[in-house]
Amino acid sequence: MLPYYLLVGVPALVALINRIINIRYPKVSLKQLVIGSFFTGLLAMLFLRHISCGIDLENYKAFFDFSHYRPFDFGIEKYGLETGYHAIEYITALLTDNFQVMIIVAACLSVIPVWIMYARESEIPFMTVALFLAVA
Repeated sequence: MLPYYLLVGVPALVALINRIINIRYPKVSLKQLVIGSFFTGLLAMLFLRHISCGIDLENYKAFFDFSHYRPFDFGIEKYGLETGYHAIEYITALLTDNFQVMIIVAACLSVIPVWIMYARESEIPFMTVALFLAVA
């Protein structure tokens, strides 16, 4: 539960410091500070998570290790793997055998587009953070 408190606490602290000290950045709004600090913390947590955190990461690691010595289409035809994810996994496996790199690539590809959309569309940044955590 501590990570969720940090994900909510850091953006709130950034906004509070911005209000108290009345720091005005000409190009950075409060919305950008709150949403940016939240998603930066979320990405940092996703980058640093271990394979034992999460139910299905061990299965993904098995398929990642499987990608090293099988042709690309073997996993799709035999196991019905998702084509896009398997392509990313296969390319990453060609570059490195470290599964942590695959976790980072998957986190970037899934979180950064949401971050960009929320930063562009959000009117109330704290409500956006709260709704994101409630839905996730």
